[in-house]
Amino acid sequence: MNEEMKKKYNELKKKNEINIIRKEWESNTLLQECIENTGGKILDYDEGQKIVINIQEKFLFTVNGRMDWSNVNTKKSIKKLSDINDLVDTSVLFYVMWDEEKLPCLECQLKDIITFIDDVTSVSFDTWLVSSDYNIIIEFYHEGEITVGFLS
Repeated sequence: MNEEMKKKYNELKKKNEINIIRKEWESNTLLQECIENTGGKILDYDEGQKIVINIQEKFLFTVNGRMDWSNVNTKKSIKKLSDINDLVDTSVLFYVMWDEEKLPCLECQLKDIITFIDDVTSVSFDTWLVSSDYNIIIEFYHEGEITVGFLS
C-alpha cells in the first residue's frame, strides 16, 4: 500500500470511528436529556478534542482524574450550588466535560448548567466546567465535592 492510499485509509478509519462515537452520543439518554434541558451545543468532535487539549495544558490533573489544585491561583470549596452565583458571572459560556473520554464537549451558559445540574452531573461520574476563556474551572467530584478555581 503506497503512502497516499495509507493516508486515505487512515482518514476513512478516523471518520468511521467518529461516526460510531456520534451514534453513541445519540443513544445516550442521559446525555440527550442534559443537552435538551440546558440548551447546550455539542461541539464537533475535532473542536471538542482541541478544547480538551487546551484545558489539559492549562489545568493539570492527577493520575486518579482529579484536578491538581496546587497549580490554581485561587480556589474555593462550595457547600451550596447557589454560592457559585456569588463567585462567577453565570451568563458566561462554559464548556462541560466529563471523565468519560468518548463523551462530547458541551458548550452552554453557566446559569443553564446550574439550573439543570442534576442532568449535567448524571451523564458521568466526574464533571468539569471550564469558562470559554479558560480562566475558571469548576469540578464536581463524584463524592459530592464542588471546587471552583480561578487562574487569574
